[in-house]
Amino acid sequence: MYFSKNIKWFGLQGCLYCGSLLRYSDGLCDVCSKDLWSWQSKSGGLFVQQIRKLEVFSLFQWIPGRQEVLSRVIYALKGRNGEEFWKTFAEEFQKRRISENVLGLKKPLLFIPSPSKSQSRDHAQLFAKALLEAGGGDIYNCLLRENSINQQKKKSRNQRQRVSLGWAENFSKHDFPKISSGKHVIFVDDVVTTGFTARAAWRTLGKPRDFAVWTLAQRGLSCGASCSLL
Repeated sequence: MYFSKNIKWFGLQGCLYCGSLLRYSDGLCDVCSKDLWSWQSKSGGLFVQQIRKLEVFSLFQWIPGRQEVLSRVIYALKGRNGEEFWKTFAEEFQKRRISENVLGLKKPLLFIPSPSKSQSRDHAQLFAKALLEAGGGDIYNCLLRENSINQQKKKSRNQRQRVSLGWAENFSKHDFPKISSGKHVIFVDDVVTTGFTARAAWRTLGKPRDFAVWTLAQRGLSCGASCSLL
């Protein structure tokens, strides 16, 4: 890790959690950074889980109410800011993926960022861009949200099931099989909870066989302590 010279971000001075003036490239001071990375997989690899029959890979398993530093980082990285910090998390993700030979190294990667609700460049695009820079591949911003029940936060399970994705302007489902041929299709998001958005993406893309989900954190709905962070 390196020290960041830019210590002002989102109106905060220094560490994203405690405000200490010296912070590492993950946006946290030494103490808070150690707390964050203490929640990594004990094997030093990635967390892997089947969610809605899709394989999901993540750096962290998020337990709201217990991981205050991780919760603050996730909240801070929402939106269109934090590109320098996404770079650090993407590099760590790729390092662990390569060390575990996840998906192998023979096929190229095609990153599909989760579309933002405003169709603007946000956390999923920043994460996908950083993953590409850290390990190679291509980005294909081909999806948009066809329905929006306001924001994800405070949605019921039934509302989450109604996620519907379509093709963005100038993109076509008829072109995708050729574009994705011989590649690993990677759906990228910051947090995966129920997996309904990823499942909707998989269906919209034509249910590609070689499909996986990469995310900063997996979390459950068992605790409402950080419902507002979804």
